[in-house]
Amino acid sequence: MRAKTRALILAASLLATTAMPVPAAAAPAIDPLSSVPKYIVVNADTGAIMSIRPAPSRLPRPVTAPTIVNEHICLSLAAVCFYSGAVPWADQSFWGTPGTITGTWPERKGGYSGGYTATFKWTGNTPKKSLKVGPDTGFGFASGGGDPVRVTGKSVRIH
Repeated sequence: MRAKTRALILAASLLATTAMPVPAAAAPAIDPLSSVPKYIVVNADTGAIMSIRPAPSRLPRPVTAPTIVNEHICLSLAAVCFYSGAVPWADQSFWGTPGTITGTWPERKGGYSGGYTATFKWTGNTPKKSLKVGPDTGFGFASGGGDPVRVTGKSVRIH
């Protein structure tokens, strides 16, 4: 009898939920393209905006200067790139206005300055070293005997 009662309750609850009207989604009160600081919740499956609300005060505000961006892939010959020498380490790409980004990027085998004058800093078997190069300059790391070596990248500066 218990199983039959549970089945009836389940059927009644399903009927109640399917019979209720579903309210239409309200239009967002904040324009997603406006410059108003906001937080948007997006449906990962459809890409539809689920909600838009004012940004909490703890979110970073736009910065006007300087802004240098770091991405984990080198796709553009216009950007600065610190190449990886081994899997799973990603290439590191940098672009933007003059500035410096510091980090620890293991297994670097070389780099490219893209359309910038850039300074690369690294450590290896010696204390921190640096190389400043002009636009459209590629380079690779080698031992004193000329054999390729890998270093740990420490910073990239766009001038």
